[in-house]
Amino acid sequence: MPVVKTRITNKEAATAWAWLLQRVSAAFLIFFLGAHLWVLHFALGDERINFERVRERLHQPFYQVLDVVLLAVVLYHALYGVRSVILDFRVQGTGKNVLTWGFVVLGLIGFVYGFVTLQKFWAS
Repeated sequence: MPVVKTRITNKEAATAWAWLLQRVSAAFLIFFLGAHLWVLHFALGDERINFERVRERLHQPFYQVLDVVLLAVVLYHALYGVRSVILDFRVQGTGKNVLTWGFVVLGLIGFVYGFVTLQKFWAS
């Protein structure tokens, strides 16, 4: 009689949530990246995009929140995707942990850099 595993470990649960978040972030990106491109290229009509228009838009709280969330979601989706591709080459054990934490650090650095850049626009 085969043994049926009935307990899910914390590691398996975390992997399942990360996988689900990858799919949710993809749906989020499809919608909000489309909205972002529409605002940048079509909502202005015949006006050209210039620094003043971007700065004006980034002073609005809605766009501030949207850009920070978009930054976080893009970083997560991209870095988790690259990590998944690399892990398809059978990286295991310590290499997997180093890779994962390396991407976490890279993601945090990218988020801080992007957030500081956005704050420069908010302060101007």
